[in-house]
Amino acid sequence: MNDAGASAGEASRFDRIVRGLALVGGLVLLAMVLLTVADVVARKIANAPIFGVQNISELALVVVVFAAMAYCGRERGHVAVDLIGAFAGPRVLRITDTLVSLIGAAIFFILTWRALVAAGHTFSSGRVSNLLDIPHWPFYGVIALGSMLYALVQVIDAWRAARGPRRSGG
Repeated sequence: MNDAGASAGEASRFDRIVRGLALVGGLVLLAMVLLTVADVVARKIANAPIFGVQNISELALVVVVFAAMAYCGRERGHVAVDLIGAFAGPRVLRITDTLVSLIGAAIFFILTWRALVAAGHTFSSGRVSNLLDIPHWPFYGVIALGSMLYALVQVIDAWRAARGPRRSGG
């Protein structure tokens, strides 16, 4: 994709980062499924559940969600409800789409900032999971990274909406 103000190389680099992070999220999800299946089998067959699976699953879900969020937004996979599209004109839709994307970007930039602050606090306090002593700060880092990338996707969407639909034929 060639975004306005960015070269094709920059856009494809951003897309590769977003896709790569989504792939990481998918692999973590696959690992969660395999771990859960192994835990259920061990529990049912040997009455010996795998210690700490709940801790791992809780933290892995953070990676799954925030690693895939920007990709889902980039591919327009999020749920969207069009409340005014049937009766508003193209100019009103362009303005509302731009504003909604900018508000979304602002929210996710704030979430990025707060996740970075939380990462610092949990790093300095040594906060860890209750069973396996897994540090929490890297997961706040994943929240920050995923939120920042999604905020950038929202900025790109706002830019596109503000420009309006592309006209073909020069």
